Amino acid sequence: MRQRIARFLVKLPGFRGLYAKAVVRQLEQTPPSKLPPELRQLKAMLDQVPPDQRVDLLKNAAQGKLPQPEQMSRSMRREAERQARRKR
Repeated sequence: MRQRIARFLVKLPGFRGLYAKAVVRQLEQTPPSKLPPELRQLKAMLDQVPPDQRVDLLKNAAQGKLPQPEQMSRSMRREAERQARRKR
């Protein structure tokens, strides 16, 4: 039932932002051990993005408009490379 409501809300531009804010807030407040595997993966990906850009990224992802690496700014590409090196 929740999935149907979420799919409907994501289609409406006015509610898309509210839904994205609610999801980001829930992910920040819930410990990873209590999240389902899909949301853990989403939280891990959103943790790589600056906090002020998380809601916008989630809204764009809901629309199917994810940024491609060549569209990211130079500083974002450099930061992503640094994070990738730290994980090795």
